[in-house]
Amino acid sequence: MSENILTIKQYFQKGSFVIPNYQRGYKWGVPNSKKGCAVSVLMDNLISSYSAGLDEYYIQGVTVSEDGDSITLIDGQQRTTTFYLLLKYLGLANLPKMNYTIRKESDYVLSKCSIEKGELLFDPEPNKTESDYNLQDIHYFRKAVETIHSKTQTTDKNLFLDWVQHRVKLFYIKIDKREATKIFSMMNGQKAQMKDDELVKAALLSKASRPQAVSDQGKAQTFKADLDELLQTIRKKVGEEWEINTLRSQYAREWDKWLYWWNRKDVKDFFGSGSSPMGLLLEYYFELHKEDDSTKNYNFTNFNEAFFSDTTKAKQHFKGVRDLQKTFEDLFNSYESFNYLGLIIKGGGNKKDALLYLLENRTATNIHLKEYAKWTLVGATHRQITRSSELGDEEETKESKAQVTLTNLSAKQVYGKHDSDALKQLLRRNVELDNNLKRKFDFSIYGEKSLEHIYPKSWENEEQSKLNFIGDLDKKLSVHSIGNLVLIKKNENSQFGAKSFDEKKKLYYDLNNVKWSLKLLHSVSVFSKNKWDENDIEENQTEFLKEIKDYYKIQ
Repeated sequence: MSENILTIKQYFQKGSFVIPNYQRGYKWGVPNSKKGCAVSVLMDNLISSYSAGLDEYYIQGVTVSEDGDSITLIDGQQRTTTFYLLLKYLGLANLPKMNYTIRKESDYVLSKCSIEKGELLFDPEPNKTESDYNLQDIHYFRKAVETIHSKTQTTDKNLFLDWVQHRVKLFYIKIDKREATKIFSMMNGQKAQMKDDELVKAALLSKASRPQAVSDQGKAQTFKADLDELLQTIRKKVGEEWEINTLRSQYAREWDKWLYWWNRKDVKDFFGSGSSPMGLLLEYYFELHKEDDSTKNYNFTNFNEAFFSDTTKAKQHFKGVRDLQKTFEDLFNSYESFNYLGLIIKGGGNKKDALLYLLENRTATNIHLKEYAKWTLVGATHRQITRSSELGDEEETKESKAQVTLTNLSAKQVYGKHDSDALKQLLRRNVELDNNLKRKFDFSIYGEKSLEHIYPKSWENEEQSKLNFIGDLDKKLSVHSIGNLVLIKKNENSQFGAKSFDEKKKLYYDLNNVKWSLKLLHSVSVFSKNKWDENDIEENQTEFLKEIKDYYKIQ
């Protein structure tokens, strides 16, 4: 394990802890109306991780300065005190001294207390009574112990103690004690569990900014004998530290730019990256560069082991992450790649399989994207799209899926039976028209998609219906056929209702609707017509089905 990553056991074996006088009092037992106190949140996370059998659980790191065996807590005293109380409650003996210099009474209670059945017990000092210990710190020590006790009632304490000592980990960051108060003012506040992305950042900034280690052992005697060389070495060391700080600052600025980009609403919505701070970047980099036979999933430990074993590798992989970030930004910024990737994601494709495949095959990326999107829209699987030559004789192919889609959309009644196929192909037609204009399609509309009958469905069998499909057409066409369907925004569907084509047309171009309606260019082309009857339905259907046959090369 890296020297700056410690288990709780290793951490509490480092030496005695000093909580300096500029620290605030202990407050993790303070109730919060939304989530309970911080101790409650921590215990819930620990218990659930322990119960799930997690191999490791990272808490926010600590920042310290060391003086022999004395460790001054600059950032992390709330966590350290809480774990001290937890370990004491679980029965761990020989805990290190906690020098609580904020108040002598608090220091005394921590050093002398015992914990029995969820109560913090101690004998007052000579010439003092219980009332002398009615202080904030001690009150919340007691509250913390009560919370720990209530959360562990159904937990095997011995097994839980072993798990906490060996599976809970943190970053241990040492700084010069002269910088302590400045660092404290920057870092003060409660922290939560660090996410994998944040742990990767901390390790990467630490390792990638370091120069390669060079042994100076053989020169030791020369340094002592030769003042000029010693001064030269000092200047070299100062230069190295300047380079380290410069690189670390540069890397941090780049990282923060990526972080900002991935947390833009339009980016998060498009890629569906959820709550991950760095979006898909680090997870997908790990998947692309891990060993081919590895079954490991992305997390900090696996990322650290794979890419950060030394300074050279850390720098190489930082460049690799930078290149992948640029690729993601290029995919997002290019109207063509954005639109085809959007068709894959919104069209029901496996986003991860598709993106990893496309990122591995970056040459002629738009060709790959277009082909992948094309087959995704007929429900073809990743294997059917990328490894069709491996398919057995009895297996479905992407071409057979395209034939099924054509058959479904050729049916007399598409609406209500084959909505998914209709929506996907109507989406494609709208997106292709945006490609012709070299503009990015607004996929947020598709999140509120709806099929709308151009000629009102409620008129189908009513006296006001003017449709008259002649001969065989009556067996092939209806108001529910693909030729009479168009893509609109779901919330507006109710406005259109049983209105006539002219009334729907007026609504479509109403100023209240143009913010979305004019973005659907295929739908615009339909509502730009002067009339809509059985002849228009037949013409639209014939054109639509021919286009699908040509697009998928169906004979």
